Amino acid sequence: MEEKKKSNVGLIVLVVILLLACVGMGTFIFVNKDKLTAKENTTTEEKNESNPIEQTTNDTKVVDLINNGERIGTYSIYMGKNSIGEYTLTLFSTDDKNNGFFSLVEATSMSYNQVAGGYYSIKDSSIEFYQNMQDDSDKNGFVNAFSMQLSDLYQDSQALSEGYSIQYRLKLNYDNSKISNSKITFEKLY
Repeated sequence: MEEKKKSNVGLIVLVVILLLACVGMGTFIFVNKDKLTAKENTTTEEKNESNPIEQTTNDTKVVDLINNGERIGTYSIYMGKNSIGEYTLTLFSTDDKNNGFFSLVEATSMSYNQVAGGYYSIKDSSIEFYQNMQDDSDKNGFVNAFSMQLSDLYQDSQALSEGYSIQYRLKLNYDNSKISNSKITFEKLY
């Protein structure tokens, strides 16, 4: 009998503590309701103000909200598709829009992985993607990412003369709105 009373006392103490916590939270909300509702209104107004396009009376003005309007570089995003999956190609340049870094990400029904990354260089109507590759596994992964073959890889004579003997390149067709080869086409989104 005494053991039952002890366990009931613990349960009663727990219930009292929970009731005090609920009363304390209710009191806090009641006392600070003006501050809490003001914060919600402020965030709603900020969301409305953060619209990247502001309308003026005569023309449309685009406001750049990234880094307070001072972009570090420029991103271009292309999408492509082949029999294996969909691909997102992101080009990033800082000063020279014709040279920069790239990332190629594959999305299949089973995964979402970066399949290639490195540098790019745009020359007239072609774009070269290049990277340092140590072995055949690196080379195979790089060419497979672009739906190409090992025979499509080449080394640049200038890079070789500068001592970049492990740097290999792939050349694809380039147009401002698309990048393509015979097996895959990337359409520009942004």
